Order: sequence, then C-alpha cells, then structure tokens
Amino acid sequence: MILPNHMFTGIIQHVVAVRFIKKDSGGICLEIARPKVWKNLQKGESITVDGVCLTLSGIAKNALRFDVMAQTRGLTTVASLQKGSIVNLERSLRATDAVGGHFVAGHVDAVGTVRTVTHEPNNDRLTVTLPREFLKYCPARGSVAIKGVSLTIAESSKTSITVALVPYTLKHTNLGLLKAADSVNIEIDLIARYIHAQVSGIRYNQIDFLGALLRGGVA
Repeated sequence: MILPNHMFTGIIQHVVAVRFIKKDSGGICLEIARPKVWKNLQKGESITVDGVCLTLSGIAKNALRFDVMAQTRGLTTVASLQKGSIVNLERSLRATDAVGGHFVAGHVDAVGTVRTVTHEPNNDRLTVTLPREFLKYCPARGSVAIKGVSLTIAESSKTSITVALVPYTLKHTNLGLLKAADSVNIEIDLIARYIHAQVSGIRYNQIDFLGALLRGGVA
C-alpha cells in the first residue's frame, strides 16, 4: 500500500540519464531512461526526479515519460535539464518500507545555488546558498533534501548551508557532478518547519500535523 498522496525518504534508488526533453510555454515533456529493475510500474504513480515529485504518464521498455506543468517548471530546475543530464530517482514510499532518510514530499521549497565544493580525504563538502526565508528551517545537524537526496546539515550560516557527501552518496547519486554556480532543488525538513511553527506560536495539533505530513506538507 502506498501512503496517502505520496511520500519519499530521500534515499536515491537509481541514477539515470535524460533521453528526451521538449519545452514549450505550456510545460515540459520529459523522458528518462527506465531502471531495468523497475518491473511493476503504473501510470499515475509518483516518482521524484532530482527531488521533484512528478506523475508518471508513459511507460516504455527502456524509458519513462513525465509531463511537467508550467508551475513546476518555474519553481524547480527541471527546465535546465538537457538530453544526457543525469538525474536522481526515487519511487513513492510504501507502508512496509523502511524510512532510511527523512520524510520528503517532493515539493521543492527553493532553488539553491552551489557556492563551493570542497574535496576532502573521506568526503566532499558542499555549500549551497539559500533564500534567507528558508535558512531558519536549516539548523546544524538538521535534515535537508538536495536534488532529492536526504542529507544532514553540517553547518548553517546566515546565507548558506554546508553538507558532507560521503563516498556512498557520491557513488549512488548525482551530487558528485555538482560545481560552483550550479542550481539545485531544495526541500526543507517538514518536521523542522513544524517545530519552528510551534516555537513561533503557530499551533498545529499532532493529528493535524501528521495528516498534513502524509498529504505531502505542512503550510
């Protein structure tokens, strides 16, 4: 059983290439390579592509197709994709699945800009500039999704966040391809938003919050 609406965990399942993309004023037609092990796909199911929740509209032997609305195009990095671009994929969380990362809705809150990528002996350190209104939800040791990848925030400043990318993450996602000035999809942690609302005097009762969480976000 799939949880209501859709939820994800930020644990990337596959990294594939864009096969075809057509852009017009009404939106985008996006086609990506189909992971060979995905056998039981259904039209209408939700899949995150670089952290953007998209509805699967077409299934072929070697490809998956999505129709991207104009609003999504304007709020995410989907329009910057080209044929050959590498994207992260994750299917919707099912009720029996383990939550390996943190709850992710696939609703992009902001587009961040890579400030620096620093290579260290055991990991890379990625610093991303965010709009100031979202930094209040990004404390050190909190969670954030960058291009759909669940990450722990190592440092947080007045203008940016820094995360560590361990070798496994670099191998199994596309984050190792990032360079300074690249744009990335950012989704803040739903629970961090809830906690901030609580301490700011905006009240959600627990039932309302959990219902909103399962529906895909807390306003």
